[in-house]
Amino acid sequence: MKAPALESIRSLVLNALITKPKEDLAALETLVDNALMTQRDQKLPEQISVAFVKKISAPKTPCPCCGGNHWKKDCKWINATCYNCNKVGHIAKVCKSEKKAGSATPSNTRGDGTSSNARNVGSVNVYSLDFSNLARRRRLFMPNSYV
Repeated sequence: MKAPALESIRSLVLNALITKPKEDLAALETLVDNALMTQRDQKLPEQISVAFVKKISAPKTPCPCCGGNHWKKDCKWINATCYNCNKVGHIAKVCKSEKKAGSATPSNTRGDGTSSNARNVGSVNVYSLDFSNLARRRRLFMPNSYV
């Protein structure tokens, strides 16, 4: 009983003999058995620890629903209706069907085959405002107490 692991049991038996010097061996045996069962019950099971963290990488191909750099299951457009083909599951930007006239995504090519971000609009009205005379006119219409 000189092993360091049994130090608590040895101390328990010695304390029991000090308090009751005429203790019989059966009572000491019960005391030791109870102490060992208590130690066994108090031991926590060993848990397996994780020694690495798995890095989740981005997909190698763009999302088929929107063209973004994420997984399809994480796409917010997975239940969207395409304006080009009216099918559910993608948007017109990535639609593989033939583009229909007047679709939501206009063509970005000019007649000569070069790419352009310009859009053809019917007409543009440009208004010019002259604020230089506004201050003088406003003074004319304001009462003298505010000038």
